[in-house]
Order: sequence, then C-alpha cells, then structure tokens
Amino acid sequence: MDQGDERRPFRRRVTDEPPALIRQSGSGSQEAPGIPVKVCRGPFFMTACPAAISHAKAMTMTQHSYSNRQRIIAGLIAATAFAALAVQPTLGEYSYLENLAGVLRFFTIWGNVAASGTMAAIAFGFRVSPKVLASLATMLTVIGLVYWGLRAGDHDPVGIDRITNQSHHTVIPAAFVVWWALCTPPSINGMQAVPAIMVPPLSYGAFAVILGQLTGFYAYFFVDLPSLGWWQFIINNVVLAVFFALLGAGLVSLKNRFGPDLKG
Repeated sequence: MDQGDERRPFRRRVTDEPPALIRQSGSGSQEAPGIPVKVCRGPFFMTACPAAISHAKAMTMTQHSYSNRQRIIAGLIAATAFAALAVQPTLGEYSYLENLAGVLRFFTIWGNVAASGTMAAIAFGFRVSPKVLASLATMLTVIGLVYWGLRAGDHDPVGIDRITNQSHHTVIPAAFVVWWALCTPPSINGMQAVPAIMVPPLSYGAFAVILGQLTGFYAYFFVDLPSLGWWQFIINNVVLAVFFALLGAGLVSLKNRFGPDLKG
C-alpha cells in the first residue's frame, strides 16, 4: 500500500469479485436468495451494497411464475372479456366498424380491453408489471363502483345487450380484481403504484378533450368541456386522478396485508 492509500480515509468500495448471494439482511430477514450482486468491501468486512439489495428485491418482485391453474383462469377471463367486446358492436344500428368506434369512446370499454389483453398475456406465459396490474385493478374497481352506484338503476338493457353490459361492468371487473388479489404475490406498496394508477384517468381526460373537439361528443358529464369550462374540467380530472390514487393505494395495501403470501 503506498502512502496515498495510507492517507486515504477508510471507505467502502464496490467490487464485482467475488459475487455474493444475498441470503439474509442485517435483521435476519430473507433477502432474494440466489441472485448475484455487487459487494461493498469495507476495512473489516464485506457486505452487500444497499443499492444491490434494492435491485435484488426488485428482481424478485417480477420473478413470480403463475401456476397452470392461474393461467387457465386468466385465459378464461380474457376470453370472456374479448367475446363481450366482440359482440357489442353487432348490437348497434350502424356498421360494425362504426359501432366499434362508438363503444371505444367509453372508459368502461378501455378497462375491458386492457383487462382482456393483460389476462391473455398472462395466460400465454408473459409477465406483467405489478404496477400495471394494480393500475388495472383500480380502474376496473372504479368502473364497477360507478356503474352500480350511479347508473345501474337507470340503465336497463335487454337481450344480448344486457349480457354484454353485465360482462363489461360486473363480471370482468370482479373477476380481474379477485384474480389479482388471490393470484399475485405481495410486492410493491401502495405509494409505489400511485403513478401507474393515475395514468388511466389522466389519459382518458386528454382523450376526451381531443375527441370532443373533433366530434362534439363527450361521454361523461365530468369531461364535458363546453359545459364545464377549462378550469372546472381540469379540477374534475385532478380530483378524479387523486381519487384513483387513494383508492388504488388502499387496494394494494389491503391486498398485501390480507392476500395470500405467494412465493415466486
């Protein structure tokens, strides 16, 4: 060791050698077994770097593999959602494509399309971010709550339309949320999911403005820009996004506290 090294105060340095397998944290809790991480070498001991521990935790969050039964159930949810979405445009009085464009203006259909695609991806073995799943669970919860709290009493479709309507507003939202609660392991906390949870309402608000300016159609009263004016429109969308954030954070917290402790 030269004199410059002797004068340098002790500090931890990072080395790639030897690789370490994180087994336990300082408190004795289990930490991402089997994942190589960098090692911080101090004057008296070597330990896993905090940043490496966080990275290892993040890796284990996305390494959960779904069982065949969970994937089959996800596939059934996806198929049910897709069937209802495919049938819905046949019930209008215009062409299939015109009716399809019409139903895609609604937030409920956005949620069902997202649920169908996500469940199909899982059924085929793809992994989906826990933040995306939490965001969709919140979105579909709001769809069900708003329908049954505000619209169900005044909305009475008949025939096949009644079946597809119940699929969009009840069956798919309930099935997705229950699957998410029971088939995914605890991972992120509620606050970590908030940015992703706020994406759907804010995205739909922007879409509603563009669609309304182009066509004059506003699907919901809280995005009716000509009636509200810009300030009230902005306030409505901010309040809605905050509501989504609070509800979603609460759902994630409840899931992590009371849901099954699944292992990856």
